Amino acid sequence: MKKSSKISGLLLLSLLLISCSHQKSDSTPKALDSTGKPRRPLRSIAESARCAAEDAIEVKEDLNGDDAIDVRKLYKQVGDQKVLVCRESDLNYDGVLDLYQFLDDNGEMTRDEIDLDFDGHIDVVSHWASGKVFKQELDQNSDGYVDTIRYLKDGKVYKAEGDMDQNGHIDYWEYYTNGKLERIGYDSDGDGKADKWERDKIGDAEEQAASDAGDTESTIAAEDETAESAAASSESDPSAQNDDRNSTQNAETPSASTDTQKKKKKKRKSK
Repeated sequence: MKKSSKISGLLLLSLLLISCSHQKSDSTPKALDSTGKPRRPLRSIAESARCAAEDAIEVKEDLNGDDAIDVRKLYKQVGDQKVLVCRESDLNYDGVLDLYQFLDDNGEMTRDEIDLDFDGHIDVVSHWASGKVFKQELDQNSDGYVDTIRYLKDGKVYKAEGDMDQNGHIDYWEYYTNGKLERIGYDSDGDGKADKWERDKIGDAEEQAASDAGDTESTIAAEDETAESAAASSESDPSAQNDDRNSTQNAETPSASTDTQKKKKKKRKSK
């Protein structure tokens, strides 16, 4: 009889624990994107090498003569041609990779990932098609999650959406015409729809975007310098010179229109 009571007590306790766990999981905000799918966390750069060396020709380069690898390129044999399919770069020579570029079998860019503030985490993922960026995913507060998505056509942003309160749901929208910001929408009641619109802050937003664009010039200049150095140092691999220069110059470093990006500009000391 005592044994039966003990088993019944354990069973009741298990049911209570299961019930509590379900209640807790139901109350936790789900990390969803605008399509209702779980949003994808941006991985840390330090997790693993993104350029898989399987069935590829690997070329490593030391651009500044410090006996450390600054650029790693992978080529794939396509017919009688050697095509660049992936490239990893350490832009500031601190021993940590900052830029990843992925290309298809035709040598066309499909995606690039960049760490703008050199903190060891990817900040922007740009998606490419036909030589142009059509979508960008940004992590502006360095929490490892996409909080802003930008949509582009012919190199100009026509829409942006974001998660301002960091609960995993889109609650902020920007709409552009010919690259010019026209209106900003907010979701104040959490129903997934804009219920408040602003136009009077558009001028301020455009001024901030222009300011942020200036902040990225140094990063772009660093990429150009890397490309020139790579071309000079790849004499041992002459067929790679043009691929190296073109793929580096194609990487885009977008400016963000929110104030959060300016708070991140704390760079690591070079090793």
